[in-house]
Amino acid sequence: KVVIRFLGGVDEIIGADLERYGPFKVEDIATIPYENAQALIAKKIAIKVRWED
Repeated sequence: KVVIRFLGGVDEIIGADLERYGPFKVEDIATIPYENAQALIAKKIAIKVRWED
């Protein structure tokens, strides 16, 4: 799973793991399956959150 921050609103999605995620609004942070995160990032709807310890 990947942590992402939404740049736009998204209705509920069905994850690659068949779980329901969302809906999400601008600036929401969520952990979703990698495949779904990559699709949202490619469409510039979300960006990957990088954590620093």
